[in-house]
Amino acid sequence: MHSDLGFSLGIPDTVSGITILAAGTSIPELISSYLIVKKAGLADMAICNSIGSNIFDILFCLGLPWLLKTFVMIVRNGVGFATLAAASIPIQSTALPLTSVTLLLTIGAMLIIFKVSNWRLSLQTGVLCTVVYIIFLVSSTMLELNV
Repeated sequence: MHSDLGFSLGIPDTVSGITILAAGTSIPELISSYLIVKKAGLADMAICNSIGSNIFDILFCLGLPWLLKTFVMIVRNGVGFATLAAASIPIQSTALPLTSVTLLLTIGAMLIIFKVSNWRLSLQTGVLCTVVYIIFLVSSTMLELNV
């Protein structure tokens, strides 16, 4: 479905896939973080919930399927573990290294924002984090679109 919509709008599969993945994992975290802050007033716990969830998504939810797919390829093709590189799965993204660096810079910017605000959440901190996220989103999309 997202491929057809993305194709109609001229958006590559990688961009539309990342968008759907981000929305599918972040919206539930937003709701749970809001409830944590609203009910208990634990803003630090909400931040940890959000960051921990994204780390889990990237390392486990993306890593485990790739590991299983590679293992299945090894078993089906009779490829030995010595030639594991032959059983690799190509990633259809030319901008992945640059997007990864941009993501690391975004995390650095977030830490600087929190340090400058004395590790307190305020409207200004929220606005700055939102601006940094929008900059990351626009730059990674432009990189993926080869702009």
